[in-house]
Amino acid sequence: MSLVDFKKNNMRYFKELNNKSYIFNKKNNDFFKTYDESSFTKRIILKKQVKLLKCSGEISGFIWYEVNNDIVTINSMYVDGNKSELYKEFINLIEAEYFQYYCEKNDINLTILNDIGFTKREGNLVLKKKIENRVKTSPLKDIWIRTLIKGKDEAIRCRIQNEIFDNKNRIPLTINDIYFDEIQDYCIEGGSLFIENRKEVIGYGQIILEHGRVTIVNFGIISNYRGLGYGELFINELINILYNKNCKEVYIKVDSRNIKAYNLYKKVGFNLEKEINLYKFKK
Repeated sequence: MSLVDFKKNNMRYFKELNNKSYIFNKKNNDFFKTYDESSFTKRIILKKQVKLLKCSGEISGFIWYEVNNDIVTINSMYVDGNKSELYKEFINLIEAEYFQYYCEKNDINLTILNDIGFTKREGNLVLKKKIENRVKTSPLKDIWIRTLIKGKDEAIRCRIQNEIFDNKNRIPLTINDIYFDEIQDYCIEGGSLFIENRKEVIGYGQIILEHGRVTIVNFGIISNYRGLGYGELFINELINILYNKNCKEVYIKVDSRNIKAYNLYKKVGFNLEKEINLYKFKK
């Protein structure tokens, strides 16, 4: 077993493996899509980021990775047959100590990554809800839901999102981040909403079109108002807005460590669609 470089004479075998790599991980990046869209100079760099696994004279696997600050970030990897021992040998042949890899969990890759020694460090759950009926909600006194007014409410949105997602490891948003977000293709007109208590903004939620799927993002209630039923009311009202627009399904993402948010989304009818995690490994 040995590592070989990506060259013209083994491109056909690499392409076949690249086309099957989704079997192992749907988050594996398509090398040749990037390669075909790149300049001549960029292609030279990309080719150096690939190693092919040669077993018994045949190309049976590949890994595409980048190195930054001595950490190997795996963009894509696949070994034909998905055998744990081959993946383990493959990783051991790479001259590096630290590895990280984003992976959509399935029964195959979970077993193999555990066998190699990868551990889950962080992740996101993607949940889905079918919208078949209007949700019956119980209005709360002095609670209003309104649409963000462009050119006026960006500073409020910035402040509220920073309060909702306050974390020592998170870089706070600036108002320029909000303006930049508003011009992105995924934004839907009227899709940014506030929930207010006696005209005090206590939460924010946003409906976007992400990869052709209607998705709720940046959803939350500021800490002083959590646990009082506002989150459930707010998300149900967002679902009703989508129902009125004849939307048949909606997605939402949640940090896998955020059990309270996950339980809320399950309560209002979301079901787990997939789990995407960052795995890390140290030799």
